[in-house]
Amino acid sequence: MYVLDRLLLGSVERLVDRTPSASADFPVQVTVHTVCDAQAEAHVRTLLTQALSGPGVPVPINSRTTMDGSATLEASVTVNGPAAAPMARVLTHVWLEPGVQAVRWELSPTG
Repeated sequence: MYVLDRLLLGSVERLVDRTPSASADFPVQVTVHTVCDAQAEAHVRTLLTQALSGPGVPVPINSRTTMDGSATLEASVTVNGPAAAPMARVLTHVWLEPGVQAVRWELSPTG
């Protein structure tokens, strides 16, 4: 399984690096939108926080539950420098989690 994880992580990092703002050396606003089963919301929220947080950096996460039993989570943080590492963590730790239906992200320069 380790080899598969390393291959996936390498592919994810290349994908994120192709996003223009991902390799920037200036602050980038990262917003991650995740749709998951309502039963998995607490666990997915924890994984998002772990993937996006830094030392002493809180991660505000907004959530709402839809009528079909899904939960939509939106996390937004500012990353100083390249965003590839936190995005790779989001994709490898959150996207592969059972119960997660979709993950998308937006990167935009701040200031």
